[in-house]
Amino acid sequence: MSIDKNLLSKMVLVKNNEFVGEEKEFQDTEASTEEEVTEEGTEEETEEETPTEEKQFKDTETPGDDSEEVQPEGLPAQDIIKVLHEHNKWEIDEEALAKYDNSEDGLMEFFGDMVQANIPAPAYGSQEVEEFDMYVKNGGDPAKFLETYYSNGNYNYEEADIEDEDVQKKVYTDYLKNTTKFSDAKIAKEVQTKIDLDELGEEVKEAKEYMVEFDKTSKENLKVQLEREKEAQQQQYNEYMESQKKAIKDAKEIAGFEVTDKLAKELFEFGFERGKDGRTGYERLKEEDTQLDLKLLMLAMKGVDKATIAKEAVSEASKELKKNLSRYKDNAAKSTTNTAPADGKSKKNVNLKKWII
Repeated sequence: MSIDKNLLSKMVLVKNNEFVGEEKEFQDTEASTEEEVTEEGTEEETEEETPTEEKQFKDTETPGDDSEEVQPEGLPAQDIIKVLHEHNKWEIDEEALAKYDNSEDGLMEFFGDMVQANIPAPAYGSQEVEEFDMYVKNGGDPAKFLETYYSNGNYNYEEADIEDEDVQKKVYTDYLKNTTKFSDAKIAKEVQTKIDLDELGEEVKEAKEYMVEFDKTSKENLKVQLEREKEAQQQQYNEYMESQKKAIKDAKEIAGFEVTDKLAKELFEFGFERGKDGRTGYERLKEEDTQLDLKLLMLAMKGVDKATIAKEAVSEASKELKKNLSRYKDNAAKSTTNTAPADGKSKKNVNLKKWII
């Protein structure tokens, strides 16, 4: 959703929570100031009064003035959202409202959430398709879902007509597959034996009850397993974050930099904490500089840290200083050090301007 930012930037919040155009208010104030200038007195007196009026007008704009107008630091997004709710008669959730910053980004985030909330729910062809979509969206493995739901052909055991011999063979075969370790050949032989002994009809009743419950439990366990996996992953992630935070905090020095509490906090936030866009500061920097990893790899290979960089900098500066000095040799001077003149003799004047670098 796009919005005219220029229009939003012209809006200001006054003390009684009314919104007015900043440019229009200024023009109205300026016009009323000009009307208050009296036409009485000489032309000379009028010229003296004008600066006074301008000074008074400027004084009203000083930060220390007790004017009723309050200039917000950023765009009053929360107040704009409240106005939209009141206008459309929406219920205001103060807790949800607090998450939006008073800025253009906060207002844009609100509009984005509003669009997402009003997207119609997708229409699924069947309940299985909906469950598959939800499972994958929550981070589940599609192969596990398909294996659980379709290992038995996604057969509806609850509605199975066990008076039909083909249904009896299907249900009893699946029952043996899930309750024994028989091979397919042995299972087929066992089924045929039950048919020959005319015992399949009796066996299949118990088999059906078992398969109905087994199928239901398998699908429920799949969701439980997914939740457990997510919890385990979250726990591992939290432990990793805490270990990195501790490693930074416990380090007295990293790459030659003294690790203060402030620097440790900044380094952790830059490298590990994710913003609203889901990226860390380091990841954003990598997007801006596609060679960042190669640069860091080179520094690591060269063993470069702050001390090395400082040493190289001093060395290069010394070389440059010597180079500059060599360009300004004075033929009258015998040494670059301060030497006392010989007794009874005065030292020849040295052009000091030539020594200025």
